[in-house]
Amino acid sequence: MYDDVLRTVLQLVRTHIPPGDTPVRVSPESALSELGFQSLAIVRLIVGLEAELGLELPADLVDGEVFRTPSTIADAIRPLVRG
Repeated sequence: MYDDVLRTVLQLVRTHIPPGDTPVRVSPESALSELGFQSLAIVRLIVGLEAELGLELPADLVDGEVFRTPSTIADAIRPLVRG
């Protein structure tokens, strides 16, 4: 199940990369800040994650530490996903 969560996070990160930024590769360790993510793009990513995964992320989960890389996002979401 973790691989599915990580795959979903990576797909959504690629989808929500701010306009004008076209990275060659987005890996699990790609820094969101280096991909051009600012506050609004992170909010859109959060909304996309909630919709795609069918869960509501707790407010305390959404902080700068968690939203550093796709891998840290997946690590934080994994305990919330049942399966």
